[in-house]
Amino acid sequence: MNSESSAIRTAMGTIPERILALLFLVAGGVYLGSSLCAIANFAWLQPLFDQFRLYDIYLSQPFPDNVLQLENGHRPVVPSLLRLAEIHWLQANQLLQIILGASFAAATSLAIAWFGWRSRTLSLAARAASVMLAVIGVFWLANARMLLHGNELVHAYLIMLCLVGGSFCVDRAGSGAPIAWMSLASLCAAVATFSFGPGIAAFPALLFIGWLQRVPWRALALPAATLVICLVLYLFVLPGDQGVRGQLDLRPGAGLAFSARWLSSPWIVAWLGLGDRELYGWAQEFLRPNPLPATLIDLSETTQRWTGLRWTREGGTAIGISGVCLLLFLLAPYLVRRERPGRLECVAICLCLFALATAVIIGFGRLHYLEMFPIQVFADRYLLWPCLYWLGLGLLLLRRLAATARPRQSFAAALFLLVPLIAWPTHALWAGWGATVYRNAQQSAASARSDALDARHFNENAAAGLEVTLRTLNLLRERRLAMFAEPGSDLLGKRYLGHLRDSQRVMAHPLGMEVLRDLRDHRPIARFEGWISSGIKEAQDNGFLAVLDINSHIVGFAEYSFIRPSARSLRFDVPRKRGFDGYIRDYDAMARYRVVVIDGLLGEGQLLYEISP
Repeated sequence: MNSESSAIRTAMGTIPERILALLFLVAGGVYLGSSLCAIANFAWLQPLFDQFRLYDIYLSQPFPDNVLQLENGHRPVVPSLLRLAEIHWLQANQLLQIILGASFAAATSLAIAWFGWRSRTLSLAARAASVMLAVIGVFWLANARMLLHGNELVHAYLIMLCLVGGSFCVDRAGSGAPIAWMSLASLCAAVATFSFGPGIAAFPALLFIGWLQRVPWRALALPAATLVICLVLYLFVLPGDQGVRGQLDLRPGAGLAFSARWLSSPWIVAWLGLGDRELYGWAQEFLRPNPLPATLIDLSETTQRWTGLRWTREGGTAIGISGVCLLLFLLAPYLVRRERPGRLECVAICLCLFALATAVIIGFGRLHYLEMFPIQVFADRYLLWPCLYWLGLGLLLLRRLAATARPRQSFAAALFLLVPLIAWPTHALWAGWGATVYRNAQQSAASARSDALDARHFNENAAAGLEVTLRTLNLLRERRLAMFAEPGSDLLGKRYLGHLRDSQRVMAHPLGMEVLRDLRDHRPIARFEGWISSGIKEAQDNGFLAVLDINSHIVGFAEYSFIRPSARSLRFDVPRKRGFDGYIRDYDAMARYRVVVIDGLLGEGQLLYEISP
């Protein structure tokens, strides 16, 4: 009875330890809640960036050629199947990708948190810290590009889920039924491989922890054989195979240096690079006025002067090398004394080895590009994978703490409270960036629907190019997909024949307007913006925003694009968006226009306000 009571007290911890655990859980909850609200508020509902190039492939080539094509060195076969389903069943509205991708991210974070919370070798504080790290490692909004872009959400977080699921299978294979469990692990790695380029790194990670778990060789042969098959398909069979092989640049010194610098990117992006004008010059006006980021910037500049290292150059390389050395130190008990890792350690080691292998893939596969643009090693499209590396290291460090005395263990765990503190300024900053891109995306949709193409949204899309972008817009319009599937898109240029009445409950206000030129033929167009101060529910539920000319022809559309003027982007709620942006084609500066809400079903309209000369 006494031993049982002692075990319960040990699991529950002392009062200071409970307070510390509560702080960890609250921090994790804050990050999780704000990130999920950011996804709900600002996940991008319109095609962006390289999606124009992808939709050109999906809509112009027959199946299965359109899902097997090489995409910038990657083979996202599984995500492409999901995108085709979204095109055919949901009119390319991005929601399937956003919902599934967010579910993959949540399942990944939940699984890692559960493994940490259930690890009875850790103290209560350490278990709570592992939960917090699982949340921040996955949902830190410095990865806003990956979390808010449905295209990225699917392939990136599907890989992460496959990685965690595969490590669980390998752990179970070490306890029994190795053939069955390693077959499932092989399937997870194969799905990861054909989700995005880094997915191939799942195989060596899973094979290594299988060896640590003493999985029989005949069972380990399954993922090894699957790896060979995937490599043959990837490099020699599927279309574009020469493009994959041609990307490798085998210069060990330069490649490994960039790999190490790439691993350091979470620390550079979150803290040490905040004062670097090349990396964060666009954000200084948002960072400097606030005490916490200002303090972090000062500390970064002080340590840079003290060490003589520029953090976005040789300083980042030194951090990456230190991270690799730390991993080797933490792996020593498993390599030297042949200790068998528990379930949490399996996941942590798998995350580290996967990210390390991915660093090598990026370092050698993008070497020429990174030499031309060295700051791109810290780009948001790469940041997610180094976050996994440091998440895995954090979990292994917590596990190592279990061997220390309990008071010392809690004190060391308390140092992990620095993680949410350091990451918070960029968490808030990139939430604002995501909201800005959301508004730009909604503007691009209004521009396309109004047939008034704004060069700022389409001509500057370097990921696709103007010719491909225009061709894709025509394909989307012809098939009524994406922004052209929205109500009223087929009414452009037609006369509005419904009854138009002055609004009684909907109050709208103009915020500004600018005259531009269509990027195709330089004819005049106009962009306007406004917001609805009251009656937003009635306005949104009753139809779509349009612009009428003096003869009641529909000459433009608007999209809801921001919450309201000066609203905070980092939120814990999901309000309706009251602000809107719209375009007018063939704009006449001497003409009068009316911004209206048209009921898509009944054809009745409400006048919001007039745009007069």
